[in-house]
Parts: sequence; C-alpha cells; structure tokens
Amino acid sequence: MNPVILFVSKLPAEIKNVWIEKIQKALPEELIVVTKNIASTELGRTVSDSAEIDKIEIAIVANPDLAELKKLKSLKWVHALGAGVEGLIDVARENKFQIVRMIDPNLANTMAESVLVWTLFINKKIPTYLEQQNNKLWKQQDCVSAYNCKVGFLGLGEMGIASANKLLENNFQVLGWSRSKKSIDGVQTFYGERELNDFVSQCQILICLLPLTNETKGIINRRLLKKLPKGASVINFSRGGMLNTDDLIKELDSEHIYHAVLDVFDQEPLAQESVLWSHNQITVLPHVAAITDPDTAAVIVAKNIKNYRNTSELREVVNLARGY
Repeated sequence: MNPVILFVSKLPAEIKNVWIEKIQKALPEELIVVTKNIASTELGRTVSDSAEIDKIEIAIVANPDLAELKKLKSLKWVHALGAGVEGLIDVARENKFQIVRMIDPNLANTMAESVLVWTLFINKKIPTYLEQQNNKLWKQQDCVSAYNCKVGFLGLGEMGIASANKLLENNFQVLGWSRSKKSIDGVQTFYGERELNDFVSQCQILICLLPLTNETKGIINRRLLKKLPKGASVINFSRGGMLNTDDLIKELDSEHIYHAVLDVFDQEPLAQESVLWSHNQITVLPHVAAITDPDTAAVIVAKNIKNYRNTSELREVVNLARGY
C-alpha cells in the first residue's frame, strides 16, 4: 500500500480538488487522502479509521482546520501551501511537529509584480484621478518620478528581495528594514529597533512584507505612521495583524497619509460593515497580491516529500521559536 499523506484545508471543494489532483499526479508513489468530515464531492480517498489516522506522519495544509491537525498523534511535519504559517505555529509547538514553508520563486515573482503595480498606482496618483473622475474634475496632479520616489520594505525575506529588485528595475529608490542585518545590491538597508525610525522617516511609500510574529504584530501603528513623511502611503501585503486600522484611518483623515492599499485583514473575508470598504483613501483587495500557483507548488511539495522519504531530512523548516 502506498504511504498516506493527509490533505487538510478549509478551502472550497473545487479549489481543493485542483490541489489534490496536481499533488497526487506529482506524487504517484504516495496516496493523498482526506478525513471523513470532508465533503464526498472532493477527490482523494477518505480515511475514517482512527487507527489509520493515528499513523499519518505527513500533512499538506492550506488554510487548515487546526482541530483536525491536533488529532494526528503521529504527525511529524506539515507542508504549508502558502507563504504565511503564523496560524500553525502554536499547534506545531504544542503537538511537536515541524512546518515546512512554501518557497516558490513563482510566488515571489507574483508578489513582486503586485508590488510594482500598486506602487505605480500610488506614485502616479491614480487614487486622486479616480476621485476626480467621479467628480467630473479635469486637473493634472504633480507627479514624482520613480527615481525621486523612495519606497521602503518592512521585511527582506524571499518576497521582499524579489519585490525590491523589481522596483529597482523600474528606477525607484529602494530601502529595506529587517530584524537582522542584510546587504542587498542597490538597496539601502536598515535593521533592528534602533534603525527603524530612521528607515521609516525616509519612506514615501511603505510596503509591509514581514512575517506575523509576537514582535511584529501591530508594528504599523500611529507612532510609526507619524514617522512617515507627510503625504506618504502604505501598502500591506503581509498579514492584517501588522496594522492598527484605527490608527491608519486617523492618519488618513488628517491627510498625513495619502493612501493605503490593503490586501490582508484580521478577518477574511472583510466584514460587510467594515469602514475600510467605503473610505476613499483606502483600496481594498481580497487577498490576491500573491496567490500560490498549484502547478509550480505541487512540484515543490513533491520534491520536498521525496527528499524526506529518501534522506529523512527537511528543507525550509520554520523556526518555531522565532515564528518564521
């Protein structure tokens, strides 16, 4: 019998079917299964026998049901299909399993494209022109050329570096801040708490790509926003927990901040009653800045699982103490 790998996800059935089909094709020597509480419309053999479930050592997860993971007594590691793993950290610590991150160059490229699009959206004053159109107002706005625009990244991981390079290719001045010291060609880098204020004070557009941890939660607050130059903008492509939305709205209303592009929120989908929907200085996106491509990601998952079967070694393992 083929080794069994559990697929755990709360994604819609049609999306999960795509993932299961592509991963199973990439791993014909394995058997991708789901548990009995999953709808029968989904692919993958269902497992309901508790003894069989207790033997499962590997799970592949995408927006998983954490209660389902907690039931897996023999679970050794999970492979995340997305870039964010903060929701898994506490369960992994408690149940003593490891998390393998999804490191897909295609995902980083997708994020870099989104960063370029929305940086240009702000830099070219598109929010103002859209408002002018609604008011039938014909007025040209002053435009800052890319080479005079300083764009700063909170976070210089795989996605941050790819995004920074994309902006450099398009003639923007690029700055970056990280918790530890980094050196990137063409990027003015800062690190640690002591250099955060100096970094922020120079950013005309601030882009957050940090992992969400206890240390970074709420990092974009009123104190930090006030350090930005007047008329600066914010793009949050990380996690909703990075941003204090009440503080952001106050700074937008005071016109200290020009515009905010928000792709991630504490609650998703964003609640219908949220004031973020209707604020004319906020662009709301439905968590689409960097969507994992099943074609490329399935190959990466398969490669990592095959390597583990052959060597018992794991790559791109999350440091559970740090949270990323």
